[in-house]
Amino acid sequence: MVEPSPHGPWSNPQLEKLEAARRQKDLGNDLTKSGAWADAAKEYEKAYSAIRWLHGMSDDVTQKHKDLLKQLNLNLALCYSKLNLHEKCIWAADRVLEEDPSNGKALFRRAQARQGQGDLEGAQSDLKACLASTAMSPAQLGEVRVMLAAVTQTLRTMEAKERRELAGLFDRMARSTSTNTDTNTTPITSTSTSTNTGTPITSSPPSVQPPLTEDLPPLESIPQDEEELPPLESLPPPRPIL
Repeated sequence: MVEPSPHGPWSNPQLEKLEAARRQKDLGNDLTKSGAWADAAKEYEKAYSAIRWLHGMSDDVTQKHKDLLKQLNLNLALCYSKLNLHEKCIWAADRVLEEDPSNGKALFRRAQARQGQGDLEGAQSDLKACLASTAMSPAQLGEVRVMLAAVTQTLRTMEAKERRELAGLFDRMARSTSTNTDTNTTPITSTSTSTNTGTPITSSPPSVQPPLTEDLPPLESIPQDEEELPPLESLPPPRPIL
């Protein structure tokens, strides 16, 4: 036997969860009007968690589910931006942009968070995309233009500073190279210190000595080492060969 649904024969549990989440969202909206950003964020987070994983819905319920998730994430991005929770703000904005890449409000909230993180190029990219969004009001577009001008000016100032620093670095490197070259071409004089007197001793190239010009004796006065031989007639005759 099938037990009757506790929600009644014509009730829809998914729709009831969506309705409860919508009421919680409205409570968060009231808190944002009074500037209670942290309390409002808690209400939005509860509503988001209650319906995030709903599935098995009909097409019309699925669309309502997507629309409510988008509203909750946009409101969360606003609260996180006011609380300077940049990472969470980017996360909530990204959830919206996954389904609606040209959503101006999500792009603007993410640009604010990226600026807060110091990612000025990312913020500039998001702000330029905001200007192409058709969902932005004239007042919102004016705010985008003001922020874009400030971010662009900051980027230009930073780029000019980096160029000056690079130019100074290259100039110092060039001067250092020139100084080293001049030092290497200077003649080197070897100087040592006497161990006994402590007087510096400078070594210089040896001088060329003139050749010796001592007078040599005449050749006739040089004693002869050869022994005098007897006259040929006094020698005995040779012996015959047998």
